[in-house]
Amino acid sequence: MKKIALFLSFITGFSFSLMATAATNNTVQQTPATNQSASNVSESDLNKFANAHKEVMQIQQKYQQQIQTNQDQKAAVQLQQKAYMEMSKAVENNGLTTQQYSQIAQQIQQSPQLQKKLQNMQ
Repeated sequence: MKKIALFLSFITGFSFSLMATAATNNTVQQTPATNQSASNVSESDLNKFANAHKEVMQIQQKYQQQIQTNQDQKAAVQLQQKAYMEMSKAVENNGLTTQQYSQIAQQIQQSPQLQKKLQNMQ
């Protein structure tokens, strides 16, 4: 149970750290308008996001299993760090920075139109 909570906090931390990076580096005020958000994400970037997200989810699943079966807390933390690096690399290998990935994720959360487009890509 402790391992599951640790892993979930890690995944949440990964998402929040990506969002924090985007927020820190993004000095332009974001507008909550759904249509503007949808138009700011190109079809190409949304496709890159979809591919990266699929890989990130696979990495999360792989490490979740390893963390759950690991008895050593220190080793679990090391696995979390390794997973974070792999997820970041997966994002970058798909042609996005972690900042871009986070920004697109935020826009998808705010836009039902983008959510629908993303679902159609998967």
